[in-house]
Amino acid sequence: PALANVQAALHVDLEDDGVAFAEDAADLALERAVAVAVDMGPLEELAGLDAAAETPHLFVVSGPSGVGKGTLVAKLRRRVPGLGLTVSATTRAPRTGEVDGVNYFFLTREEFDRRVANGEFVEWAEVHGNCYGTLVSEVQSKLASGASLILEIDVQGALQVKERFPEAVLIFIKPPSLGRSRP
Repeated sequence: PALANVQAALHVDLEDDGVAFAEDAADLALERAVAVAVDMGPLEELAGLDAAAETPHLFVVSGPSGVGKGTLVAKLRRRVPGLGLTVSATTRAPRTGEVDGVNYFFLTREEFDRRVANGEFVEWAEVHGNCYGTLVSEVQSKLASGASLILEIDVQGALQVKERFPEAVLIFIKPPSLGRSRP
């Protein structure tokens, strides 16, 4: 009952299949969704999500474009510094200042397609003629090190992650109304 009361108060619903829905993209919505999703109690206990966590958690944040996923993930990572991110792979050309293996793994289209065929991606998508994806090896290495991990991806990618990692906690951030998300 206490967890249900917290969920109701925070407008967060944790489904039986490990999917949490935050009703809005307020500053703390993601932090609250993560705290409720792992039944950690008060927000201060998020400090338990550090690189030395006994059981690392895989969180996947998704939602419509413009809902504020990136902003919320950045705020959460400032409050929980040990919460890891993966480096994504892409077929697009590096922008000025971007470093291979730091900002992205920059792959040729042929290499990307080969890795897709070999099942090396947890999720991937083609966007505006370029491919983007999360490598299985990136997720596995972070989790194996004991670090909890957060992915910020589209809804289709989140569902792909859930197929590969059923223990993942999916957190969907939805705007209070369609008119309030940015295009």
